[in-house]
Amino acid sequence: MAGKLCMNLHHASLLVADVDEAFSRYEKLLGMHGEKMDGYALMRCMHEDFCLILKPAGDQKPFLDYVAYELEPGLTLAEAAASLRRGAKNPKKLLCRCASPACCCTTPTAIGWCWWNAAGPKTPARR
Repeated sequence: MAGKLCMNLHHASLLVADVDEAFSRYEKLLGMHGEKMDGYALMRCMHEDFCLILKPAGDQKPFLDYVAYELEPGLTLAEAAASLRRGAKNPKKLLCRCASPACCCTTPTAIGWCWWNAAGPKTPARR
């Protein structure tokens, strides 16, 4: 891969055993705050829109769902995707599963999907 693709981490999504418990834990441990809505929660530090999404894992084991990054200025989503395809062995395109209408994945400066190699999820849910 040539050049830097991402300038910042925008947010991460976690599937958790108990959204209320995880919300309380991150409030206490990291000083985060946010809102709980319809079974999921958006959390933030300071003035951000959000930086952590907590969603119920259901019958699955809790895990890191995805990470969304902000692209470098001037880099298009198509250019980033082409660079990632060149550098990965078997990439898979995963759509963002964020339930928030304010999700950064709808903006042109954010990667709204992740490229995973073989270690990634086998059957990604799509929005």
